Amino acid sequence: MKELKILIIDDEEAICDACSQIFTKDGYLVETCREGTSGLQKIDNFKPDVVLVDLKMPGMSGMEVLEKIKKKDKNVVPIVITGYGTIELAVESMKNGAVDFLRKPLTAEKLKSVTRKALKERKASVEVQPLRDNEAGTKRDHYTHIADLVVFVKPLDLPPSLYPFAKCTGWQESMTAEQDVRFLILKIRGTVDSYHAIVVKNNMDIEQVEEKIHKDLGIVKLSNATRDKLKELLQKFRSGEFTYFVRHQINKATFPHRH
Repeated sequence: MKELKILIIDDEEAICDACSQIFTKDGYLVETCREGTSGLQKIDNFKPDVVLVDLKMPGMSGMEVLEKIKKKDKNVVPIVITGYGTIELAVESMKNGAVDFLRKPLTAEKLKSVTRKALKERKASVEVQPLRDNEAGTKRDHYTHIADLVVFVKPLDLPPSLYPFAKCTGWQESMTAEQDVRFLILKIRGTVDSYHAIVVKNNMDIEQVEEKIHKDLGIVKLSNATRDKLKELLQKFRSGEFTYFVRHQINKATFPHRH
């Protein structure tokens, strides 16, 4: 049976040592690096299954490391570990391929739980790769995240509590009067669920929205229920029937549930 490999890239020696001990005791092969450049070289030689990446490091940042990992090997599963957890960092990390976002201080149980989940997702992405058709024929995509619909709302109806999500798309408060766009907010399932927003235009169909989600958020697939509901909402949006839709509350956002 293949021994599973974990690479830890963190400038803190104590973090590297503690994580290495935890994973070694569970039977994993473990390597550590203290900065991004040598970490990327180690990926070529060590060929890890999972990489834990600190975001704040001297020299090459963890975000740069994530971008380069995605280009090197799409089957490597990155997990972000950081002491600076914000919504914006989580969104950017997910866009760059991270499957989870862990805030320091880390616990042994949390590390092991997230890593087991990441390895399970890696196995699924390698062995059961979803097929999608495009104009050039059939291509193979890797999905490691499932997304659920939370909010579909026009800018004018967006409550201030949701501005941080919308601003991640480049939106500014001066754009609230725009009538031909909607904000789609999705919950990405994970050990810690995260929320992400994209802008949808009124001439887009469900396939175009899925393509935009894939482009903006990375390896994300809509749940079946979300896809069906979103398809219905897009049709209403194009016909002018639609106001807004809210399935869950985020950050104590409280505005009416209407269709």
